[in-house]
Amino acid sequence: MPPETETAPAAPATPETPAAPPTDWRAGLPDDLKADKSLEQFKGKDWAEVGPTLAKGYVETKKMVGGALKVPKDDATPEEVAAFHTALGRPETPDKYGTTIPEFPPELGITLDQEGFNAFLKVSHGAGLTAKQVQAVMDWYGEYTLGTVDKMTETTAQTRKIAEAALKKEWGGAYQRNVNLARQAVRDLFSDDPQLAQAVEEAGNNPNLIKAMVRMGERMMEHGEITGDIPPGQSVAQLEAEVTKLRADPEVVNGTPAAIDKYAAAIARLLKAGGKVPTT
Repeated sequence: MPPETETAPAAPATPETPAAPPTDWRAGLPDDLKADKSLEQFKGKDWAEVGPTLAKGYVETKKMVGGALKVPKDDATPEEVAAFHTALGRPETPDKYGTTIPEFPPELGITLDQEGFNAFLKVSHGAGLTAKQVQAVMDWYGEYTLGTVDKMTETTAQTRKIAEAALKKEWGGAYQRNVNLARQAVRDLFSDDPQLAQAVEEAGNNPNLIKAMVRMGERMMEHGEITGDIPPGQSVAQLEAEVTKLRADPEVVNGTPAAIDKYAAAIARLLKAGGKVPTT
C-alpha cells in the first residue's frame, strides 16, 4: 500500500476587521455650534444621514422668514403701514369693525353715545387695532361700567342707612310720621312731574333735604293741602273713596271750616293724581 500522505494543517482564519464607527458630523464644527442643544438630535450620525434633513429645514426656514410680516420702520410710507395693519386683521374702514355693544339692564338707563362710539372706532382704526382687540376693549368697558354702577348703588345704600339712623336718633318715635309727611309733600308738590318726584325720593340719603320736606309738609298740612295721616302710594280709587267718605262727613255737610279744608285738600290730591271727583 502506498504510504499515507500527510495533509497540511489549514491556515488559521483571519479575523474580520470591525467597521469603523460613523464619524460624528459635528466634529468639524466650531465648539460653540458643536455644543448647541438644537443639534443634539443628530448626535453620532454622519453627514450622509444628517445632510438632507438639515437642508430641508434650512429651505423651509427661509420660506417662513420670507413670508413673515415685517414691522414697518419709522420712515415707512402710509401705504406700507396700512398694509401691515390690514395683514394683522384691521378692517378696511372704522364702520366695518362689527363691534358688539355691551348690554345694560334697562333700569340703569344707560344709553349708547353714538357720536362718542364712532369717535372711538375711528381712533382705534387709526391706531391699527384689529376687530378682536376693539371688541376686547368694549367688553372691558361694559364690565367696568356695571362695576361702577354697583359701587355707586352700594355707596348710596350705605349713606341712606347712615341718614336713617341719624334721623331716627333725632326724631325718635316721630320718625315714621315725619318720613310719611315728607313723602306726601313730595307727591303733592310734584304730582305733575313724576320724574322729579322720583329724583327727590331717591335723594333720601340727604337728611337736610328730608328735614326740609317735613317742614314743607307741616306748612301744607296747616293749609289743608295734605292731612299728614295718608300712607304713601295711594291709588286713584283710594283717593276717590276718600273724597266720597269726606263728602258724607257731618262736619263737611254742616260747613265746618276745618272739615271743608280737609275735603278740598282731598279733592285737590285726587285731581292731581288724574282722577275725577265722584258725583254720587
